[in-house]
Amino acid sequence: MLLGVPLHPKYTYLWNHVSCNDLFLLKNNFLDSGKIVYNEKTKELLEKLAIPHKLDGNFIEFPPDHAYVLKYIFSSFKESKGEAGKLEKKTALEYLNERLRVKTKDKSPVFIGARVGRPEKAKERKLRPPVHCLFPVEGYGGPTRNILETCKEEWVEVELNTRKCSECGTITFSFTCERCGGKTKLVRYCENCETAVESKTCPKCRSETKYFKKYVFNTKRYLDKLMEKHDVTLRERKMLVKGVKKLMNKTRVPENLLKGILRANNEVYVFKDGTARFDAVDAPLTHFKPKEIGLTVEKARELGYDRDYLGNPLTNEEQVCELKVQDVIIPKSCARYFIRVANFIDELLVKGYGLNPYYNVKRIEELVGHLVMGISPHTFVAVLGRIIGFTDANVQYAHPFYHAAKRRNCDGDEDSLSLALDILLNFSRNYVPEKTGGLEDIPLLLVSRISIDNVDDEAYNMETNNFFPLEFYEKTQESPDPKDFLNDGIVETVEKYLKSPTIPSIGVQHKTNSISEGVLKSTYKNISSMAEKVVEQLNLAKKIAAVDEARQAELLINKHFIKDVMGNLRAYLSQKFRCAKCNKKYRRIPLSGKCECGASLILTVHKASVVKYVNLLTELSSDYTVPSYLSQRISLLKEELAILFPDEVGRKEKKRIEPEETQLGVQASLESFFFENP
Repeated sequence: MLLGVPLHPKYTYLWNHVSCNDLFLLKNNFLDSGKIVYNEKTKELLEKLAIPHKLDGNFIEFPPDHAYVLKYIFSSFKESKGEAGKLEKKTALEYLNERLRVKTKDKSPVFIGARVGRPEKAKERKLRPPVHCLFPVEGYGGPTRNILETCKEEWVEVELNTRKCSECGTITFSFTCERCGGKTKLVRYCENCETAVESKTCPKCRSETKYFKKYVFNTKRYLDKLMEKHDVTLRERKMLVKGVKKLMNKTRVPENLLKGILRANNEVYVFKDGTARFDAVDAPLTHFKPKEIGLTVEKARELGYDRDYLGNPLTNEEQVCELKVQDVIIPKSCARYFIRVANFIDELLVKGYGLNPYYNVKRIEELVGHLVMGISPHTFVAVLGRIIGFTDANVQYAHPFYHAAKRRNCDGDEDSLSLALDILLNFSRNYVPEKTGGLEDIPLLLVSRISIDNVDDEAYNMETNNFFPLEFYEKTQESPDPKDFLNDGIVETVEKYLKSPTIPSIGVQHKTNSISEGVLKSTYKNISSMAEKVVEQLNLAKKIAAVDEARQAELLINKHFIKDVMGNLRAYLSQKFRCAKCNKKYRRIPLSGKCECGASLILTVHKASVVKYVNLLTELSSDYTVPSYLSQRISLLKEELAILFPDEVGRKEKKRIEPEETQLGVQASLESFFFENP
């Protein structure tokens, strides 16, 4: 009171969100024992005020310290006759501050709703379907596209690049001539003349030339020779070595099959550019304790962390250190995958190149100090980083400047990490598909050193203060423009140091026991069905003051479910049919109803994927008040679905032709068509 210090935040309740009449109701039900008489209204008001309490029969109890504060508050004023009715325009906070000797502040003047990133993810990157080697199998690999399955065929025909031996002139797809061992050069090829040429147009027949042609060869003989040459064996007799159906790059350059065998042996998967990736959600971090990321003091000092953020010598694992800009802390699941990738690289160096192994890692701790490259989607620049520790959380921790250098703003984006040597050894632009977006999400360029003036400018708004002065908190009561605070001695940001030769330090404003202390797996990931996810999401929205649950339901319907149903319906009606044996696809079903190989045809898009959200759409539109146009869209969509799937949607209509149930779905026979349509 003498110092003018307001009531402690722990005992500052949300008085601004109740009226004076509500305040008097609580006061009149408050007992000298420190309890309050229970009824629905008092319970609702206590929840609005965010006062800790629990039920005890017909009474509501408070923790002793909170009961003491409430007793002081309610005893500090007396309601005169008719006073409550005159104070309807005042909030309880205004009324209390007129009577209390110790002032209380508005704890939550504004509620702001925000998405806290996307659900956490930490998983190795896989193409769909997963691939061990960028080598084509066409239709010979079966449904799993297994390269080893092609060994059962005497001859296979696949499309590969054309290379000419500089020594003997042999045309091959290998970088080394199988006949004489000479080096080969990429050339164009004329299919009509069956000759290698230099120009885009054949000088003999004037037809267009390409960088590739069809090769016919025996896969088993080729693999046996390759494995014998490099002294490689398969880890398991029945293992899969998965390839791609067809190469999509401009010159049809394949990977060496040796890489596919070694990847399969180590359970490593390849991305479109020949690299192995691990995807994880970005999480910004500026400070850490050696203990919480698995570092000893000696190892931390070895990595360059010889002092804590206050400048004191590092002598204890509990001291707080400032994270260096290009150091990363990876999930333990990522570290385990990187061990497999490192083993693959070491085997490739030894078996494929005749060199010594580089990594030699068996435990995740041995990855500390090794370099990685981070890449974000829709870009073509990798950013160099260094592994310094590990976390149980399913995120990749890194400095905000590191994420910003990848052109990310740390709002839950998902980026990939790769071991640096894997990219340097196995990446090739020649593997990248020749299509729109093919050159995105690949490491064409490398940022080896982050410069503060070359990162995303959103990072410039970060505060560098270790604490906020009293003046800051006092000014917040006036709701001023945040720009008025910047770089005036109250709040300093990174922007102030843009012209500085060194990267500025970020202040420590909030300390924690461990960066992995929170929930390691969110409820969203634990719930299996989408219907349950939506129910829980909307239940949470009802509890959050800053969220309008009806608006939330409207956004879910309009932005997600309707688009999903319409997209799946379009895909269902324009789908192809696939052979269950050879994987050949048909735009229309042959008259025989079977594939040319004699096997049955199956759907590529099933009705279950179309109607899966229909019931959920109906429930949401009825449980929450949504705009009329949205209700009409749902009704029209349901009518359309009822015509196609009467049993699923619930609307049955008289059909002109009695359909036959086949494994292709509801389809009228050709015979019934002629009889019913003379």
